[in-house]
Amino acid sequence: MTVPPALIGLAVLFAVNRLVLPRFLRVASVFYLVNIADLIAALWTYIQGFPGMEDQTAVRLLIGTLLLFHIAQNLALRERERARVEGEPDRRTERLKALKADSTNDGDAPAESG
Repeated sequence: MTVPPALIGLAVLFAVNRLVLPRFLRVASVFYLVNIADLIAALWTYIQGFPGMEDQTAVRLLIGTLLLFHIAQNLALRERERARVEGEPDRRTERLKALKADSTNDGDAPAESG
């Protein structure tokens, strides 16, 4: 049994998104090239379907949406990296600090009488 080339291409695109792109977030050409490839693959999958499974709507929607999700993740990752480089605190880190401060203050506060 041979593996279809479209499946190999999809696996390579997923690997590039997860393994290569995080190392090149500040290289705009690499970042946008990968995201454009994701967008083209998503649109192609939505329009044409996945090769060999063109009649499977669920596969078409799942793969296309997963590729769009990769774009959203990549943009968030790049924004987080930009904030880290510029010295801005990460919103998530700030929220965790605030929650931690709230939880330590709850133990010190007197209990309300009702």
